[in-house]
Parts: sequence; structure tokens; C-alpha cells
Amino acid sequence: SSCNGNSPDGLPPLPPLPISVTDLRKSHGFSDQAQWAIPHKLMQGARPGFGLSDNTSLADQVNKIVGEGKVTTFVSLQAECLPENGSILLDGGGCRKSEPKNLPPYWKEVETAATQFSMPPPTFLYYGIIGMKTAKSIDSLSIAAKDLAKRIKLGETIYVHCGGGVGRAGLSLFLLVSWECCTKI
Repeated sequence: SSCNGNSPDGLPPLPPLPISVTDLRKSHGFSDQAQWAIPHKLMQGARPGFGLSDNTSLADQVNKIVGEGKVTTFVSLQAECLPENGSILLDGGGCRKSEPKNLPPYWKEVETAATQFSMPPPTFLYYGIIGMKTAKSIDSLSIAAKDLAKRIKLGETIYVHCGGGVGRAGLSLFLLVSWECCTKI
């Protein structure tokens, strides 16, 4: 099928273009660190814990994502980090750096928030892409994107992150939305 803005498989359609910046912020804005790619289904953003201030803790940041965003699934694209505890590796986990950074994990805060907001136990997925590099392969990245599309259709609300939330996360969401818009999965 052709790209016509309508999803053949049940994901919500993208907003019609042109759209004003104000309307886009209303429909897709979320926080300083995250935004909706598909409102209330698919969010992209920075790694939980990135950009914290004196007034915002990791727990506050995660509580907003889980409580207000109703996110049930977290996807890390950070090849430079270890997968979160209990992560499912998408297509073998993509790529990994030989010496990962020791960034603080966020899975405990997510599990606590899910319990606090009476949400189902969270799912953690991992598909590493080395920053400023290409993915393992386009076929591998497509497998990961198809998995995410299926999860959205099953009712999961997904948060995809890299370090700052704009490079690898943006690329992956573009592929997912393009794939969903233009092909039948």
C-alpha cells in the first residue's frame, strides 16, 4: 500500500499537514525530556535520569512518564549502556559497546511507579545502536520496529529512548511510523 497517512493495521493516523506549532505542541508535547510520536501510544525521549535538575529526581521523572503518560514498555537504544534488569533483547540486542558506561539503572523506579499507579508490571526492551553510528543492519532495525508496532497494537504504551532522546530514538520512531504508514506488518 502507499503512504497516505492512514495505518492499515490499527495505529492512529498522523495529524493532517500542515499543522501549527501550537497545535503540534498540544497534541504531541509531554515534557522537556520527551514527546509523543503517536499520542498516548508511542513516546520518544531522553534516558530516564537525563537532564535532572535540583528540583526533579529520577523518581519524579519516571512517575510522570508512567503515571501521566501511562507508559508500560521502556525501550533502550543505548549500545553504550547495559540493558535494564530483565530486558528482552530485540533481534539479539542490536549492537553493544565493548566497555559500557556505568549509568544508574532506572528499572526499580519504573517498577515502583507502575505499582503506585496500579499499572501492569513494566516491560523493558533493548536494542543497542552506537551513538553517531548506523544500526546493526536495516533488516535488524526493521525487526525491532515491527516488534514495537505489534506491541502498540496489543495495547502497550511505549517509551523509546537513547541518551538525549533525539538521535537514535528519532531514527527508530521514524522507521516505525514510516513502516506502519507505508506497509502492512
